[in-house]
Amino acid sequence: MIPSIRLAIAALVFFCTLPGLFNVERLWWWKATLAVTEYGHRLAVLPLLVILMFRGNPSMKRHIADLLCVVSLAVLLLPLGSAILKSRALPAELTAKYGPTDAATPPPLSFADLFFGQSPSGHTGQWLTIPRDDSPLRLIFYRASSAAPAPCIVALHSGGWEGGDPDEFPEWSHHWAAQGYATASIDYRIAPQWQWPAPRDDVKTTLSYLKRHSRELGINSDCFVLLGRSAGAQIASACAYALQDPAIRGCVSLYGPADMDFAWKYARPDDILDSPRLMRNYLGGAPDEAPKNYHSASATLFADAGPPALIIHGQRDTLVWHLQSSRLAARLMEKDIPNHLLEFPWATHALDYPFNGPSAQLSRYALHRFLNMVTR
Repeated sequence: MIPSIRLAIAALVFFCTLPGLFNVERLWWWKATLAVTEYGHRLAVLPLLVILMFRGNPSMKRHIADLLCVVSLAVLLLPLGSAILKSRALPAELTAKYGPTDAATPPPLSFADLFFGQSPSGHTGQWLTIPRDDSPLRLIFYRASSAAPAPCIVALHSGGWEGGDPDEFPEWSHHWAAQGYATASIDYRIAPQWQWPAPRDDVKTTLSYLKRHSRELGINSDCFVLLGRSAGAQIASACAYALQDPAIRGCVSLYGPADMDFAWKYARPDDILDSPRLMRNYLGGAPDEAPKNYHSASATLFADAGPPALIIHGQRDTLVWHLQSSRLAARLMEKDIPNHLLEFPWATHALDYPFNGPSAQLSRYALHRFLNMVTR
């Protein structure tokens, strides 16, 4: 191959790996970072092919191309290397937190799944409608495969409080149904038409409905776990520690904010999400204009008692600062509420979107251990 063309290809591959090296507060860069960090082990075939297939006489351009490819390989494989180290330590960490488990648990990280894993399917979601005076509340329900009354995961979707799909990441709902957990994902009311605490009321309404219809839905009316992603994680954590419902056995927060005052303090109109606008629309203004809403939406500020929590966050998240999760974990620890903070140095927002990526596999392992502990 002509050395100049080979160098150009190597440079292009290297450029595409740059999101794996540093953060830029742009929406498209975040998506590229997610691809590089969670699919890097697959993308590594590109620089490897350039090195192996296009050999030629030694030249400066060839040496530069080889160097760029080697650096690209290192960047693309670094998340996998970090995940391998994390997978070796994670079982002992979770045993220390949750104790040993008798449940059949898959390994924290499967190389076969990384490269050839398929997303689960086969369970049909059923849309249910809860009638009420102001507006009906809809949810999509996945029935558990087990015959006995099943624990139920109540899921709160992402979307910045003003959008999102209650059936997001459906492969996760298929997976939990196959593992014996029902899933109810709420189409909660969103801003700007509705403001907090409307989503909290939606969670209360949903829990009441699921308890009343537990027999026909095949669920255990005394065993729910609130799980949220991003904006949904804020709702899940706030509800878990405000409702004080003994039927809520656990809370799972995936890369969510839990202190809205703290979020406002560092929000900027020019950040990826225009966070001041989002919070004004969702909470009814700035903190001095709606102090009660900011406080009641922030589990980090008021949690004193409640269910155990599993908190998962990537330290390269540019949409929700990972300090939100570490601060929540510190509050729960201070109040003697059992919790485990699982952080991934390489991961960004929506780290569990690639179902068989390294972050999703490790999160799934931790979730298996957590759910087994809180629902047994």
